[in-house]
Amino acid sequence: MSEMSVERPPLLEAALEYLNSGLSLVPLKTDKSPLIKTKGFWSEPPTEAQLAKWFACGLPAQLGICCGTISRGGVWILDADDRNAVDFIEANIAGGLMPPTPRIVRTRRGKHFYYKNRPGFPVKAQQKKLSAGFFDIRGETHYGVAPPSRMAWHITDGKGVIIETRYWEYIWEEEGPWEDLQEYTATEFWKLVGADSGRRTDFPGGGAGEPRDPDFQFFAAADEGERNVRLTQAVGKLVWQGLAYDEVLRLACLINSDYNPPLPDKDVLTVAGSIWRTHRRNHPGGTSLPDLTDETLEDCLTFQEIAETAPSANEWLIDQSFLRNQLGIIYGAPGCGKGLFSANFIVRLACGLPVFGQWEPAAPVRCLVISGEDTTNIMHQRYRAVLDTIPEKKRKLAAGHVLFKSGDVSLIRQKRRGEIEPHEENLDWLKEKLTDYQPELLLLDTLTLFMGGDENDNQGMNTACSLLKSIIKDHSCNIILNHHTNKIAGDIITDSRKLQATLSQTSLRGASAIAGAIRWALMLVPLSTALTRRLVKDSELKASDGTYVMAKVVKKNMGPPEREIILSKADGFMTKIFSSEAAEEALSAAEADEDAALVAAVLEKHGEQSFSELKRRLKSGGMSEKHAQTAIACAAGQREIGTCRKGARTYYSIKKEEDLI
Repeated sequence: MSEMSVERPPLLEAALEYLNSGLSLVPLKTDKSPLIKTKGFWSEPPTEAQLAKWFACGLPAQLGICCGTISRGGVWILDADDRNAVDFIEANIAGGLMPPTPRIVRTRRGKHFYYKNRPGFPVKAQQKKLSAGFFDIRGETHYGVAPPSRMAWHITDGKGVIIETRYWEYIWEEEGPWEDLQEYTATEFWKLVGADSGRRTDFPGGGAGEPRDPDFQFFAAADEGERNVRLTQAVGKLVWQGLAYDEVLRLACLINSDYNPPLPDKDVLTVAGSIWRTHRRNHPGGTSLPDLTDETLEDCLTFQEIAETAPSANEWLIDQSFLRNQLGIIYGAPGCGKGLFSANFIVRLACGLPVFGQWEPAAPVRCLVISGEDTTNIMHQRYRAVLDTIPEKKRKLAAGHVLFKSGDVSLIRQKRRGEIEPHEENLDWLKEKLTDYQPELLLLDTLTLFMGGDENDNQGMNTACSLLKSIIKDHSCNIILNHHTNKIAGDIITDSRKLQATLSQTSLRGASAIAGAIRWALMLVPLSTALTRRLVKDSELKASDGTYVMAKVVKKNMGPPEREIILSKADGFMTKIFSSEAAEEALSAAEADEDAALVAAVLEKHGEQSFSELKRRLKSGGMSEKHAQTAIACAAGQREIGTCRKGARTYYSIKKEEDLI
């Protein structure tokens, strides 16, 4: 009997082909959401075994291609999400203003155009609805649906109830070699789109009766289940423009003609008449409302949208703690360790590691650190000390993820109280670096050196914070300021009651405008050794006052409450010795991984160590006896750490690469 060949499922076959072409993949549900947690797939592609599990074992998985440097060094997707956007891109490719691409996917509403970003110019995800069309750029830590996936398309009754589900299969319209992807940046594309300032001419009823806002999304075509809602919104928009009733009715009929299928004429007449009469009854003085522009309307969220649509998921820079594109602050007493904490914070975010087991980045974070307080050499020493606590493979991941600058970087100058002016030269420099490097996080150390004015001047600080918010909006990044507490909160805390009173926003020094503008605040409180012993229930702690610091997030927009942690300052870095929730019992998975990483870093630096030697080195970094023992046990349970017996002693070491294969 001849041997029968086993035919692979189409999705698995395609997934293996993509993987062999240098692309990282993620499994998706039929609603385009991830089937699993996607965090790891922007640092390491899946294995063939994982692909087989996803696409050959009956799971309802569809294919997603991960964008960013993980795929062929920097694949990104330009999603033309409507017909106008497709026409715009194809016309510019044909005209030589955009490079052609060998990879184009046909979607339900438009097309995906694949490009490769230029080195040093990572692409960020961004959506814009412009006169040229609706564009959605998929960049770092995002993905695009890939053929031959089939995605669900729900038809509703206009009230959110699904009455029919259809499926759309994604197919390659162009399927050339991945090696032929052209280098192109999102910045170049947005400049090209910005040059297209012309108005659309394909809107029904163009000419003298054309509304002032032809791009408004509700004028687009609609399918069954969406038609009544879309037509009501479109007619309301037309009436708002101040058009005569016969013109509103004419345009409503033309809009309806694009629906699939069109509504009956009597329904169009009923909708137009009802909205027209309601508007005239509410505004008898005229057919339009004065002093309100189209831009004002588009910025508003209607109650109907709240009732009929699900809110989009939060995008986190730090999971469940710090939302993307927000202003934050790290504050504490002078000398409490803000610089050390910030160094640990930045390095671990850049590596994609949780910070002290507490703050976990959604993916490795690109950071720009600017210090007006420290010299370049001090920054070098501090960040190098932190890097020595990170495993070698994580250090490689951080390469290219952090950029440093020290010196005079003041962004504003105070002319007189209540009046400030931008420092144009430094602002231009900063904006150039943000445009070229495209960091996701900008750390400014300290606030007073950047603001250049009276921190107690409420009007001036309000203007300064508005400047920072405009930078966040223009460059899609988070900003964290380092700042000092007030004098009272700057004392070393010796009493538990005073500690709780200190952990608040009222400890922040300066104008109330600062506290009002920030959306995430982390406070550092210096503790006496005696108080630390009582909190961690460890009478063996021996160190001078100020060695121990409590850290806690005291303000944030979203997410659950966060526990307090206690840190020990060592030579150039910090070590967590206590968590108010995990206590001394079992550490969480994230905390265990971080402890194991610290053990691995010690072994990489000092080579093979006996149990007692390894424990002693960990204790010298601030760990308690019990914590050090737990950390060693966590590391020994990981595949990369090896153990061997020599006489009565156990020795630990990093396994050689050939032992891991």
